Parts: sequence; structure tokens; C-alpha cells
Amino acid sequence: MARTILKDKTALVAGADNPAGRAAALQFARAGMRILLVGDDEQAVVRLADAIIKKDGEAAELPLARNEAELAAELRAARDAIGHVHVAVNCYAFSAGEGSPEWALAFQRVLEPLLAERSFTRHLLVMPHGADAPDTPEGVWRCVVQPGAPVAAEGSEGLRAGALADALVFLAQIPPSARPTRVLLDPFHGGDHGD
Repeated sequence: MARTILKDKTALVAGADNPAGRAAALQFARAGMRILLVGDDEQAVVRLADAIIKKDGEAAELPLARNEAELAAELRAARDAIGHVHVAVNCYAFSAGEGSPEWALAFQRVLEPLLAERSFTRHLLVMPHGADAPDTPEGVWRCVVQPGAPVAAEGSEGLRAGALADALVFLAQIPPSARPTRVLLDPFHGGDHGD
């Protein structure tokens, strides 16, 4: 992927231990971003950080607390250490196969006000198609991205994780005034699609 306006900026990828989050982290790293990784599977997150670093990228893992107060403290410490998070990608709704939209929304509740304390951040919330997304707070740049099929690893049925990651990188570069609030990604099934 060619370098983009995202080069040398910071992305926080939550749910980096699932196919959607992993692909997003790798694609944002290819775009030249520094990546902060959060996930339930610590070993998978460490392997992903190592993979990004081996390709001359910058990545670090953050510990994960399932308690909102501890999570807020951890995210605040990370934000204070790096100065600013430019893009926050929340893929928690696709963790553990079926997904965990409740934790995705809890994570979002903690993340948005914390990042808004500093300055503008783009929030990309990846949720299953049909899931109810929370209302967007005033002054927050959030786009809800809803794959129309399960996010799958390469060679599996469903929306390719790489295609989702490409869409996320594209959306992160949209000017603030042109932000879509919701995007539905429909996998190509072949055959006649009509008009």
C-alpha cells in the first residue's frame, strides 16, 4: 500500500486479536502509522506487534482490563505517553466468533470521552450488520462500519478481513466534514447483481 496522509500518525486498534482487528492493524501499519494494540489474547497481540515491527513498522501492546475504570486509566496512560491518537478502530464486536457488541460499546464509552479531551480523533466502530450502534456524542467523529457478512480469514466464506481493513484505511482519510456516519460493507458474491 502506498504511503498516505496517515503516515507518522497513531492508531489504536482494539480487538487486534481477531481477524478484523489484525487486518486493520496491519493495513494501518502499511499506511505508515504507529499502532497501539489492544486485545484479549495477549500472545496474539504480542505476535502481531512483532510482525509489524519486523516489517519496519512501529507497534506496542497495551494491557487490557475488563473493568471500565481500569480500562480508562490504562488508555489515559497510553494517550498521555504518546500525546495523541489520530484514529481509534474498535473491532471488539467481532471478537470470539459471534462477537461481543456489549464490550465493544463499553470500550467505546470509555474511549471517546478520553480521546476527546486532547483533540480530534477519528473513531471507526466495527459492528455486525443489524447491530444497534450507540448514538454519536456531539463533536465526536465516528463512523459505524457494518460488514454485511462475517469477517473471515483469507480463503474462507464471508467478507475478507483485508477488504474490511482497506475500507477502514480509506474511511480514516476522509475529511472531517465529509464523514459518513454508517457504512455497510457487502461482500461480492459473484453472479448477476443487476443495477
